[in-house]
Amino acid sequence: MIKIQSGQDMDNKRLKDFTHHHWGSIVGQENEIRIAVLKEEIALWEKRLSDKPDDIPYLGYIKTTLKDRVAELEKI
Repeated sequence: MIKIQSGQDMDNKRLKDFTHHHWGSIVGQENEIRIAVLKEEIALWEKRLSDKPDDIPYLGYIKTTLKDRVAELEKI
């Protein structure tokens, strides 16, 4: 479980959690928003390609790169 300074659990944060309830704009810490977006993209890729992982060449490399970027941002 990844905790951020405010004590929130970043493993369960999604981009919609940063959407202002009245205006619809994205508000929050830049780093937290980046992590939420990257995690959603990784989850979407994994869901779409769960049956056919060979449909996109270099998928493993791309997924690893995105996960490494998430880990890098979580250390900041």
